[in-house]
Amino acid sequence: MMAGRKIVDRAPVANSGFSCRRVARALGGVVALLLATGVLRTAGAAEFEARLAWVDRMVLSTPLSGVVRGVHVSPGDRVAAGSLLVELDGNAWQAAVKRSEAEVVKTREDLAEAERELERARELFDRTVMSSHDLQLAEIAHARARAAYDAAVAGFERARLDLRYSRVEAPFEAKVLAVQVLPGSVVVSRMRAQPLVVVARAGVMAAVARILPDRLPALEGVREVEVEVNGKKFRGEVRHIALEPDTEGGYAMEVRFQPDDSIQWRAGLPARLITP
Repeated sequence: MMAGRKIVDRAPVANSGFSCRRVARALGGVVALLLATGVLRTAGAAEFEARLAWVDRMVLSTPLSGVVRGVHVSPGDRVAAGSLLVELDGNAWQAAVKRSEAEVVKTREDLAEAERELERARELFDRTVMSSHDLQLAEIAHARARAAYDAAVAGFERARLDLRYSRVEAPFEAKVLAVQVLPGSVVVSRMRAQPLVVVARAGVMAAVARILPDRLPALEGVREVEVEVNGKKFRGEVRHIALEPDTEGGYAMEVRFQPDDSIQWRAGLPARLITP
């Protein structure tokens, strides 16, 4: 060994490459974890502030006036389509159905008799035994009997419709948002239908964001987004972006998603929409 010459041990090149690959894999795993948890976003991701809203919110009422017999739901209830929500005292409409049904039976018999009389008059007229004036009277009587029968049938259908309107039912599977009457309340709907129950479609909510014009390109072709509420994430479907701006120049974007039972869902809660 020559004096003054320093010898330095070097690791094999193969071992150095192996260490780099291990570091790369470790970093890749960390990045994937950060992306999954939302700490990191991809370069193309965009975020939008939004507010929750009910889907298909409806105020239910009846065109009839009467006394509320029963209220069968409370706010927060989830009901199936066709469930009875509120009913008026239907005694008067039940009586009207029976009366109009009896009128249909009576006028049907009158019409049958008028048809027989008209047939007999035509036979007599053909045999020159009856005058044309008497035939015309038979035809007029038949026409009146027909009109009376048609009116009775229409009255019967109207009575049945009124009886059905005395019951307010859920138009679809719904969440009850508010009940605005009590048993014994008087409902007056002569000039304007009185609100009785407020419902919205169950099992789905909307997140509505206001998109400024310069951010619309980021949403071009986007069909699915991530909805974040209270730190929880849900898969959302973009239903539409408004074609006309609001008064302040923004465009409403509605995203629908299926909520779970982790929180008490309310319209107006803040949310975030995150594009892929």
